[in-house]
Amino acid sequence: MSKVDVDILIEGDGPETILMVHGWPDTYRLWDAQVQFFKKHYRCVRFTLPGFDAARARRAYTLDEVAVLFKQLIEQVAPGQKVILMSHDWGCVFGYEFYMRNPQMVSRIVGVDVGDRTSLQQSRTLRDTTMVFAYQSWLALAWVIGGRIGIG
Repeated sequence: MSKVDVDILIEGDGPETILMVHGWPDTYRLWDAQVQFFKKHYRCVRFTLPGFDAARARRAYTLDEVAVLFKQLIEQVAPGQKVILMSHDWGCVFGYEFYMRNPQMVSRIVGVDVGDRTSLQQSRTLRDTTMVFAYQSWLALAWVIGGRIGIG
């Protein structure tokens, strides 16, 4: 990615910036309630991850591409400042990867609804495995279909 090619929403004018990264298959709208609360004291920056916006070209992006996007976005909205990185669900994969590559750009990390690494090391029953597969398959199908279904 040579430039930030996502729509950026900025609300609030506090001294610190929170970069809000949604999960899968969500959009920036996931953070609506949090922005209403935090914008009193923080500058809230949110966007829809590339590939998640039904109004734009849909394709998969690599971790490298998304890490570059985050770096460019932070340089654009908070030049020379560290941001608070608030990530949700699968957005944590991108957020944590970005932090590992650019710790000098992040003051704090807030992880919401993060998967449990240790549960992957434990044995699962066939029922547990089937439930995880069904849940992840539904999310993958939602991403492939895109847009809204049955919402009027």
